[in-house]
Order: sequence, then structure tokens, then C-alpha cells
Amino acid sequence: MPAAQGTITGGAVVNSGQLQAGQLQMTTATLDNSGTLLGQDGLTLALMDTLQNQSGGQILSAGAGALTAAAITNAGVLQADSLQLTAGELDNSGHIQGDSRLGLRLGQPEDNAVWASAAAPVALGVLNNQGGIISNGAVSLQVAQLNNQGGVQGQSLEVQGEQLLNSGTLISPGELDITLTGALSNSSSGQVLTDALLNIAAGTVGNQGLLQGGTLTAAAESLDNQGQLQGTQGLTFITDGSQTYGANSRLLSNGAAALGAQAISNAGLWQADVLNITAASLDNSGAMAGLTRLAIHDSDQLDNSAAGQLLSNGDITLLGGEIVNSGEVQGETLTVTGGSVDNDGSLTGLNQLSLTLNDSLSNSGKMLTDGAGTLSAGQFIHSGIAQAQQWNITAASLDNSGILAGIDGLWLSLTGSAQNQSQGQLLSNGVSQIQAADFTNSGTVQAGGLLDLQLTGDIVNAAGASLLGADQLQLRAAHITNQGILQGGEVSVNAAALDNSGTVQGDQTLGLTLTGLLSNLSSGEILSGGQTSLSANQLNNQGWLQSQQLTFTGSQFSNSGTLLAGDTLQLTVPTFTNQGTIQGDRAAIDSSTISNDGTLLGITSLALQSGTLDNQSGGRIYSAGDLNFTSASLQQNGQFLALGNLDGHITGALDFTSLLAAGQTLTLKADGDFSQQGTLQGNAVQLTAGGTFTNGGEVVTGDGGLSVTAAAIDQPSGGSLQSGGAVSLTSNTGITNQGFIGTLGSVLLQAAATLTNTGLLYAGGNMQLLADSIQNIGGDILAGENLWMQRDAAGDANSQIVNSSGDIETQNGDITLNTGLLLNQRLGFSVTETDSAADVPSWAGGADVLIPVSWFAPGDIGVYHIFSVTYAGGGKAAAFSVKAIAITMRLTPRRTINWSPSPPPNCRSPRTATPVCWRPGTI
Repeated sequence: MPAAQGTITGGAVVNSGQLQAGQLQMTTATLDNSGTLLGQDGLTLALMDTLQNQSGGQILSAGAGALTAAAITNAGVLQADSLQLTAGELDNSGHIQGDSRLGLRLGQPEDNAVWASAAAPVALGVLNNQGGIISNGAVSLQVAQLNNQGGVQGQSLEVQGEQLLNSGTLISPGELDITLTGALSNSSSGQVLTDALLNIAAGTVGNQGLLQGGTLTAAAESLDNQGQLQGTQGLTFITDGSQTYGANSRLLSNGAAALGAQAISNAGLWQADVLNITAASLDNSGAMAGLTRLAIHDSDQLDNSAAGQLLSNGDITLLGGEIVNSGEVQGETLTVTGGSVDNDGSLTGLNQLSLTLNDSLSNSGKMLTDGAGTLSAGQFIHSGIAQAQQWNITAASLDNSGILAGIDGLWLSLTGSAQNQSQGQLLSNGVSQIQAADFTNSGTVQAGGLLDLQLTGDIVNAAGASLLGADQLQLRAAHITNQGILQGGEVSVNAAALDNSGTVQGDQTLGLTLTGLLSNLSSGEILSGGQTSLSANQLNNQGWLQSQQLTFTGSQFSNSGTLLAGDTLQLTVPTFTNQGTIQGDRAAIDSSTISNDGTLLGITSLALQSGTLDNQSGGRIYSAGDLNFTSASLQQNGQFLALGNLDGHITGALDFTSLLAAGQTLTLKADGDFSQQGTLQGNAVQLTAGGTFTNGGEVVTGDGGLSVTAAAIDQPSGGSLQSGGAVSLTSNTGITNQGFIGTLGSVLLQAAATLTNTGLLYAGGNMQLLADSIQNIGGDILAGENLWMQRDAAGDANSQIVNSSGDIETQNGDITLNTGLLLNQRLGFSVTETDSAADVPSWAGGADVLIPVSWFAPGDIGVYHIFSVTYAGGGKAAAFSVKAIAITMRLTPRRTINWSPSPPPNCRSPRTATPVCWRPGTI
């Protein structure tokens, strides 16, 4: 046929040769071609029925080609510059090419009358391709169903229809659009590829092969991916229903990938630079990696199973209602927001980890970050490992049996209770703060810096548990029960009450401030290496309380245990009861009432200030140094002694029946009467009474001397004042001695009124008896050296000196008597007078009587001392037992009486008529 226009019209055309024209047009019912049909400039085939292009057949055009048939079967070549195929169905195993454009439209024709006489297509709108469909330009396929086992390629490729079954290739360097109302099924050998945009819209997508685009955008009712989805620059896959990714599946993008579905189940590998997932539920047992960011949004339930991985080198954001993680979640930062989290896998934010939950967090896995960790939740149940540089946790409650560690800081703020089980550890190398209503600790709470516990309710630190703050520990609660260890560098405790049967220790300082009871039970230890300050309404110590310095203030103090202070001990309390041991280097107790049936010991000093001091029979009040006390009253039935000075002041009367002893000076003052029926002992003793001092007991001193000052001094028989040093008794009124007052040193007895001795006064040295009236009634007064008896130290004469049946002697000294009246008498004799003539010796009856020595029988007379008597008066007489080396008497008004019972009448001096009664005696 010449190369011009050729038109063929017929019923059936069979061509095995060559038909060629410039413009070739054929209208026929059927065409069976195994030859060549060439329309050089254009080709139009309009078939009412079928077109069969055999394997050797070629239908060609360098121009536009348009083929229309009810059914096309191609095993040969269909090619044109611009090729448009319209058919009911197409079965291609050959080659179909539109150089600049290729369009295929399969299905019901727009004009149903065109194929009215044709046999109905077997599959209306079905394209079966086992060959090649190619164009250097755009390819457009409009089909009901594309079954592709071959290759479809175009500069751009568009597939529209109901269903695509692909086990071949769909390739385009440009945009590739697939729009289906039904399913897209890409088998394991199927490839849908483009370097540009791959846009898929389908009812369902099932992929076992490769769906790849420069950018992949897909929307479907559901997705089942067992193959690979790849959007090199970006990937978006949105489904109204579910998305399922098998174990061997891949979802890859170098850019951002966005997935949205009602439910997503993944067992494969997802990787994108940025990965955004939005799903009502997500079940992951594969790996999802967003290299710079991973975000999962709006998930009612997120389940990352044991094999699951959610990974990012950047940020991970999880937003869901219920999040269950048994696998690995790791990002540079990890932010979890939702209802609840159940984690037995790992949640890691390398630089930051944040969880904000409306409901509970249950962690039996790991929650890790090298940066800040933030948690906000309802109930926090933790049995795993949670570690951050700093942990800031806000929750309704905490139940911990795992390890919760904030390297630099741990902050727990709870509106409800906290429980730390026996395996639980709350740790920080820095600051750790716990705020809660109640706290029960059976494990370990430890801070390298400050441990701050602020509770509105109670705290229980169980046996074997520990609360440790290396630098500081601060605890505030309503009621504290400690059975374990509570320890810190500096410890401060504030509460209503503390029950301690464990250890409370402040390495440097310890402060306990309680509005109620501080109870330290028998197994309890309260310890400090430095200052301890205790303040409580009531302290009951049955255990061990030890510190370097210790102070207590409160209302009641009761001790049956041990209380030790290496340095100072200061107890200030209205009511003090001790049945145990209290010891301090420098101890001071200030109390309205002190009742001691135990041991009070001050190493250097002990000071007691009280209204009532009762040292019971089992009581021991000791000081290895000085001891001083002030009290309104003293009941001393135990042991009371100081190795140094003992200084006591009784602001009332004192009735003493026991023992007080001092290694140095014992000073005891009573503002009222002082009745001493016990034993007072010291190297020196100084006694003062505002009223009467009565000594029926024993006062013993060393060479430090004895001093007694009182309004009146009375020592009944059995009383003893003994000293190795000077003895001084001073009274504002009188001194009465029926016992023994003696010393190796000097004696000074000074009374404003009367000094009466019926006992023994002894001085190894000098003795001064100073009083207005001195009476020695059957007593003994003995001075080793000189003896003065007068009104005062100035030497003034007193009113009288009476020696009645007593002895007044010095051993090696003089006796000086300055008195207005000296009465030296002997009681107990009776005289009977009868008148009879008697022989009068020749030497009697004169003015001077010289008695010969021969008048006396041997032994009747002797010489005691050689002495002189000097007096200013007009009489002299023999006296009873006043013996000295020299006696100096100043008598004012010149009266000396040497008296015995029943003196004879007319007893006057023969020289001066001064009343003088002479009886045998010695002066």
C-alpha cells in the first residue's frame, strides 16, 4: 500500500504480511495480525471485537496510534509515538510502547453501542501484562484490574482502576500515581519504583515486594506489608484501618516518614530520618527508628514487645493512653505522655527522659538517662532500675522495690504515700528530697549530699532499712518510727513523736525537735560525733544516747538506758527521772524535779539545778572533777561524790542522812535549817546554813579544812566534825557541841551569843573560841598549841567563861582567857557539915597559911607545869583542870570563881573580902 492514507474496512482481517500507509486506518470486527501494520504518520484501529497481535506481529506508527477493541491480546509489538489503547480487556505478553505518551483505558466503553455486536469480554477492564508497557513520556493506565507480571514503565506513570496485582515492575523516573478503589497487591517479586513521587490511593494495600519512590505517599483502607516500603526523601502512609508489617518487612526513608492508622502492628524494620506515627493502637515487635526524631501520637494503646525497638539518635515522643513496653525505647531525648505506662523493657533518653502520665507507671525494667529525668504520674510502682543525672518525680504514690537513682539529685513529690520495699533503693550522690503524706522504708534511701524528707503524715524506717544523708539529713513528719538506720553528716529531725529502736546518727551534728514524745527503746541508739540538740515534750530513753555535745529541753525526761556526752551535756527539763547512766565531760541538769536511781557522772564537772533533788538508794551522782548543785530540797540516799570540788546549795531546809564526798572541797549551803545525820567528806568542807546547822553524823576533811557557817550550830552526841586542816565554825547566835570537833590544824569557833561544849574540842594547832558566853560543861577542850577564849578575834572580853566539870588544856601552848567572869566548877560533889572540935595544926588560922609538904601523903600532890598567873583582880583560887604552860587571864569585873557544890559560909577572901570560894583544884 503506498505511503499515503490507507483505510481498511472489513468484517475480519488477518494479516501475516505488511500493511503500510502514511495514515493507516482500519475498521473491522476482528484483527489477527502476525505481520506488520505500519501507519507512518498515524495509525487508527477500530475493532468491534478482538485484536490479536501474534508474537511476530507488529503494529507500528511514528505518529499517533489509537487502538480500540473489545479485547486485545498482544504477544507482539504495539508501538507509536503517542499510543492510546481502549479496550474491554487487554492481555499483553508482548511489547506495548508509546514513545512520547502511552494511554490504556480498559473497561466499558463510553458508547456502549460500539461493542454491541462483540462477544462480551471475559474480564471487563482487566489488563493482564506479562510483557512490557513502555513510554518515554507519560503512561496512563485506566483499568478495572491490572495483573502485572511484566514491566510497565513511563516517564510518568498513572494507574487508575479498581485492583492492581503486581508481580512485575511498575517503573517511572517521574511521578507514579496509583489510584484504586480496591486492592493493591504487590507480590514478593513485584516492584513499584520511582525516583520522584509515588502516590498510592487504594482500598487495601498488600505488599510483599518493593514499593519505592523518591517520596512515597499512600492512602488506603488497610495495609499488609511483608515487603519493603521506601520513600527516599519522604514517606507517608495513611490508612483508615490497620497496618500490618511482617517480620521481614521494611519501611525506609532518608527523610520524614509519617504513618497513620487505626491500628498498626509491626514486626519488621522501620527507619527514617524523622518517623511520625499516629495510631489508635500500635503493637511493635520489630524495630522503628527515627534517626533524628521518632514520634508516636494519639495511641490509645502502645505495646512494644520484648523484641520491639523504638530508636532515635534524636528525640522520641510517645503519646498514648496505655503504653506497654517490654522491649527497647531509646533516643537522645525521650518524652512519654499518656494515661499509663507498664515497662519491663528499657526506656532510655540519653540526654533527657520525661514521662507525663495521668494514671499509673509500673516499671520492672529500666528507665535511663544521662541527663534530667522527669516523671509525673498517678501511682508509681517501681521494681526495676531508674537512673538519671537528676530525677524529678511527681506522683500520687510510690511503691519501690527496685533502684531509683538520681546521680546529682533525686526529687520525689507525692500527694499520697511512699513505700520503699526491702530490695528498694532510692539513691543520689547529691541532693535527695522526698515529699509525701506517709513513708514506709524497708530498703535504702541514700544521698551523697542532702537527704530531705518532708512528710505530712508518718514515717516508718523498718529494721534493716536505712535513711542516709552523707552531708545532711532533714526529716519532718507527724510520727517517726525508726527500727533501722537514720544517719547523716548533719541530721535535723522535726516531728510530733519519735519511737526509735534502731540507730539515729548525726556524724557532725544531730538535732531532734519533737512536740510530743521522744522514745528511745532498749535497742535504740541516738548518736552524734558533734553537737546533739534534743527538744521534746517528753524523752524516754531506754537505749543508748551518745554525743560529743548534748543538750535537751522539754517537759519530762526519763532515762533507764545510757546517755553519754564526750564534751558538754546540758539537760533542761521540769521533770527529770534517771534509772540508767548519764555521763558527760561537763554535765549540767536543770530541772524542777530530779529523781535519780541510776548514775549521773560528770568527767570534768557536773552541775545540777532543781527544785527537788532526790538521789535514791540506787542512785550514784559522781564527778571526776567538780560537782555543783542547787535545789530547794535534797533527798540523798545513794552515792554522791566528786573527785574535785562539790558545791551544793539548798534553797530551803536540808535534812541529810547519807553521804556526800569530794576529793577537793565540799561546799554545802542550805538557806534554811541544815540537819546533817549522814557523812560529809572532802579534802576541804565548807558548810553554810541560813538557819540551824545540826550535825548528828560525820563530817570528815583532809588538810583543806572545815568551815561551818550558820545562824546556829548544834552538834549532838554522836556527831563528829573532823579535819586534817583548819576548822572554822561561825554562828550568828550560838554553837552547841556534844560530839567531837577535832583537827590536826587550828580550830576557830565563833558565836555571837553562846558557845557550849559538852563534847570534845580538839586542835592539833591553835584554837580560838570566840563567843559572848563560853560554857564547857563536862566537856574537853584540848589545843596542841595556843588557846584563846574571848568575845572576838580583836581580843575583847566576853561576858563569861564557864568550865563545869570539864577539861580545858593545851599541850604545847598558852591559854588566853578574856572574860568578865570565869567560872571554873566541879559538879557532882555533896558536902555534909557537922560541928565538932578538931585538932587545928599549928600552921593554920593565920593570915598566911604555909602547909608543910609532910602534911600530905605520898601521891596527894604533884607539879603539872611551871606557870605564871597574871590577872587584874583581887582574888585567886584553885580551878578544875585548866592546864597550860602559861595562862593569861583578864578578868572584868575582877571576878574569878573556883566553885564546887555546897560551899562553906562566909566564903570570902581574907585579904580583900572579894567573894571567892576555894576548893582544891588547879589553875
